[in-house]
Amino acid sequence: MIQYSRKPALLIIVLAIAGGGWLLTRGVSAAHTNDAPTLSDLQIMIAQPDASPDLWRQYARRLQQAEQYTHAAQAYQRVLQFEQYDRQAKLQCASVLALAGNAKKLAAFMKQVIGLNPKLAVDIFTRPELQTYLALPRFVALNTEARVQSMD
Repeated sequence: MIQYSRKPALLIIVLAIAGGGWLLTRGVSAAHTNDAPTLSDLQIMIAQPDASPDLWRQYARRLQQAEQYTHAAQAYQRVLQFEQYDRQAKLQCASVLALAGNAKKLAAFMKQVIGLNPKLAVDIFTRPELQTYLALPRFVALNTEARVQSMD
């Protein structure tokens, strides 16, 4: 029976673990040093006529993080001008409209969503930030309309 030395195998395992650890820490440090554009940088970038929907989406998210909900809603609506059927943008737009406290704009937006995708409207009405609006008669009617149309 031939016996092989275990030292080379042990050395390979130790090097693999050390290399994996090094890659992991490098990835974490790269994530921390990632120069994400600031809100003012994004404002400059979206002022360009060729600003992409992804740039507008990033701007909207940054506004939402800064709790500037009215402006975030406008940015999400700009994304929807480019990509009319973007489900996530519609969810976020309804969410920030609700957080902004603008019942009139939220109702108008939800009417549009119901017309295009009633199942999505039903999903939006289940979000926590919209629950306070469901006590208002116009939102009860919109929620009912969304549920009825989503069954078709």
